[in-house]
Amino acid sequence: MSASEVEVAYECTLEVETAAGSGIYFELAEIKTMMKPNPQVEKHDVTHMKSPNRAREKRSGLKEYGTVTYGLNWIPDSPTDDFIEDWIDSGESRSTRLTFNPGGATRTFLSSPEGYPAEAEVGQPYEATLDLSVDGAVARS
Repeated sequence: MSASEVEVAYECTLEVETAAGSGIYFELAEIKTMMKPNPQVEKHDVTHMKSPNRAREKRSGLKEYGTVTYGLNWIPDSPTDDFIEDWIDSGESRSTRLTFNPGGATRTFLSSPEGYPAEAEVGQPYEATLDLSVDGAVARS
């Protein structure tokens, strides 16, 4: 058996365009957890009166990438906090880029914020969650 080639998550980045179509990215600070978009394929029931062996027939449809969630240390009124709040207010879908280091694999996709709850618990660091809707195809590189 060969040795594992898995990487340990460190120095990964989450970047979002400063405005839709600008091509200029802002790196969100203090990201703790990242997830890549998860493609789900719709299944359509195409069963008919003469389907073989009375078995259901299904066909694949479109892909849906759903929602991705990122955990971060929440610093109220920080540049990252202000950026996210302004993005929510803009209503824009923006190019979003994940970089997984040390290998440097990236995923780039349009996304828009769905939620940004933050939490303060006695004796614990402030934490927030950023939920993004993946609004189209995902490019891998």
